[in-house]
Amino acid sequence: RVPTDFEYEPAADRLDSTLLVNLGLEQLGLIADADYIFILPVGTFAQSQDDVDAAVADVEASALWQTLPAVQGERVEVVGGHWFVGSLRAANTALAEVERFFFG
Repeated sequence: RVPTDFEYEPAADRLDSTLLVNLGLEQLGLIADADYIFILPVGTFAQSQDDVDAAVADVEASALWQTLPAVQGERVEVVGGHWFVGSLRAANTALAEVERFFFG
């Protein structure tokens, strides 16, 4: 569920193809009420995968992250880039993962 005070632009309104939101430690309150958290660890062209992995590790190591109900309930999943690809195969893979996450 999206927090009521969370602002975003519909993808169709974006000209720069930046559809993901950078979520830093100071913004973790935005997802405090989330039932599940899905992490898509991707960066920009200026970031290496090592930079992205280090940023995710920093968030996951924070005390604030550990207070989130979804984290405490072990309802956090790291997902792959196929969640962001517009193909039938990618959609089927993502749906199979959602089924596994929710139903085992």
